[in-house]
Amino acid sequence: MPIAAPARRAAPRRRVVARRGRPRNIVGGLGVAALLAALFVLLLLRRDQSLSAPSVWAEDGAVFLTYAGRPAAYVETYRGQLWLGHRLVATLVHGLPITWWPVAMYMASCAVVLGSMAVVLLRRAAVVFGPFVVRAGILTLLVLAPGMQEVQGNVTNSHWAMAISVAMLLAMPAPRRAWGRWGEGAWLTVACLTGITGVLVAPVALWSLVRAGRERSAYLRWRAIGVLGLAASNLVLLALVVDEDRPDGGVWMGNASFVLPTLAKRVGASLVIGVQGVADTLHWPSMPPLWVGVGAVMLLGLVALAALDFRGPSPWWLATGVLSVFLALVTMTPAGAAVIQDALPSSRYVVLGILGAILVIGRAIGTGRHSQVVMASVLLAAVMVSSAVDYHIDGWAPIDPVALDRFRDCVESGRPGCNIQVAPMWGDFRIFGPEHPLPSEVR
Repeated sequence: MPIAAPARRAAPRRRVVARRGRPRNIVGGLGVAALLAALFVLLLLRRDQSLSAPSVWAEDGAVFLTYAGRPAAYVETYRGQLWLGHRLVATLVHGLPITWWPVAMYMASCAVVLGSMAVVLLRRAAVVFGPFVVRAGILTLLVLAPGMQEVQGNVTNSHWAMAISVAMLLAMPAPRRAWGRWGEGAWLTVACLTGITGVLVAPVALWSLVRAGRERSAYLRWRAIGVLGLAASNLVLLALVVDEDRPDGGVWMGNASFVLPTLAKRVGASLVIGVQGVADTLHWPSMPPLWVGVGAVMLLGLVALAALDFRGPSPWWLATGVLSVFLALVTMTPAGAAVIQDALPSSRYVVLGILGAILVIGRAIGTGRHSQVVMASVLLAAVMVSSAVDYHIDGWAPIDPVALDRFRDCVESGRPGCNIQVAPMWGDFRIFGPEHPLPSEVR
């Protein structure tokens, strides 16, 4: 009986993977680049006088440019804190020609703000904020947020943008690749060692730590612990230095009674009509209590959205804003706390409240239920109005170009005692030559 020949095995098919994603990724990358370029231009034009008649913000010159490039400056404190991010930026600008410094510091501050907030465009941010269109809208609102009169255009106050960047990253899942984790860790370290950023984002870090336990994620756990450790270092530094404004370490807890009115007028009302809108109408009869009431309604809407997201990061984003205002008030004298009750001065202390509110609104629109989307859309309409009112910001007194040329010539000649006054409206802030001694606050 003939034996049948064994059947031939069919040659294994080679798996062909169509590279459909690459063109789409290229188009998406170009779209992101175009969005960032457009927002950078809009950010530059918010204080357009800083391009045509530039100035140098007080500490930008007196603290960061004066000591830029000195290794010891990176571990030296100012106002009881390290300012690692600001000193890195100043070092980069310091390498440019001296006559470029005013414009370069302005452009660098805008780049830091935009880069900090652009983390919302990361792919893993979709878990927190929803589709790309929503995230692009959130970034636009963050960049053009109301109430930035004191913050926009200077490196000194760019740590508020760093803080909101850290608050967003702490709500995101872990990066997939090792280089992404190393990069995120480096950024969190720089940001949290710039001012008291670590302390301000501690509420979000605590929430992230609890979430890491639920998800059993070692990376999320250590990320949160790392941020809390950096926050502790902020507090330790405060204990080691002498604050010239409060040599006795005084804390005025009685000022805590101003927290809610400040939040209502300086955060809530500013989100409705803008800081400039509030300032322009405060002298009208009955307007101050009206804006407090309007601001309170806005705050109630934000609290309602945060309550509906009680397992998510929204309540903790709002907590960073409350903590910022609370710390500002209780560490000031009663006279200083009264200044914050005004519409324009010290707007930096309410920035986190405004930016945190934008995150809450954006998250509700991107990931919430229908009722949340409707409520958030109403609040969004108000924020868009306030952003338009506050878009253009007046410039500062320009630096004298003749004096700047003389300062450059003095430094290049190597003569001692070179200095130039900047920001005369805030006092005697000066940029000194390279021989100027680095001050120390450590006891």
